[in-house]
Amino acid sequence: MWVQYYIPPLGAASYSDAASSSSVVTSGVFLLSTTTNMAASEGETNHSDGRLEFSLDVPFPSSREAVIALNSLSPDREPRKGGISKHLEVTGSTLSVKWSADEARILRVSVNSFMDHLSLVMETMEMFGPAVPL
Repeated sequence: MWVQYYIPPLGAASYSDAASSSSVVTSGVFLLSTTTNMAASEGETNHSDGRLEFSLDVPFPSSREAVIALNSLSPDREPRKGGISKHLEVTGSTLSVKWSADEARILRVSVNSFMDHLSLVMETMEMFGPAVPL
């Protein structure tokens, strides 16, 4: 099942289920302060090895800002040695993150922690203004 999240600037969020083409609007799902579109897979299971997978795409206004976010978030390695892996990359102005985990609980904790850090990075970038070209 694929779920697409759209996060408008005022904290209202909506998601649509691609399988049923239904749409639900809720308020305050994510507290990101900038307009962000996020496409995410909802805990898809890789049936070949039983691992759970989750991917997230976060578009930024420019590739420079996406690289700043990547450099700010990539030093945070997963605290566990096994059971979960996380891969970050930038394509154009989009930061892509992919997780793979043995257990749903481990995946949830990692994604929640990443979202907290991402929110802080985005708030900091907004507070200090647009990235200055080098």
